[in-house]
Amino acid sequence: MRLPYVCPLYGGVEARVLFLFQDPGPGTDDAAKGSGFLSSENNDPSAMVFAQCMDAAGLDVSRALTWNSYPWFLPTGMTRPNKTLLREGVRPLLQLLDLLPGLKAVCPMGGPAIEGWALAVESQPALASRYAVFNGRHTSPLGIRRGLRETREEGIAFVTEIMKKARDASA
Repeated sequence: MRLPYVCPLYGGVEARVLFLFQDPGPGTDDAAKGSGFLSSENNDPSAMVFAQCMDAAGLDVSRALTWNSYPWFLPTGMTRPNKTLLREGVRPLLQLLDLLPGLKAVCPMGGPAIEGWALAVESQPALASRYAVFNGRHTSPLGIRRGLRETREEGIAFVTEIMKKARDASA
């Protein structure tokens, strides 16, 4: 199974904030003319909103890192990872966390990411007290609006506040 690279603009092993999404989006898929990277610079609506919120929160991209609860591209026909796939993503997530000694905050972004983080904590309960956790929402057009229950502006304000909390907790 292949997965996208992490954008070199991010903080790498020096990251202080981890944004955990559900799975790599189409903007990351180089086979579909995407960048091949997990990046706020991708040409897709989710990445654009994510970058906008980071800017509004004053969170420098070099202090952050993005990852996915299911880090591989989804099997054909699936639109979001199920619990089985989220469980498969726990081990790579734990391996990533071991590489991030300065990490202070984790922001699961949306339902599947929140569930994936819960599965990681279930497998290693010490994670619950190791990081400040701020549950956000996915920055996709539907996610940012909580499935059309809020305006885009309300969603952006919510995610920006989550990012500010993560920024402050990681200082």
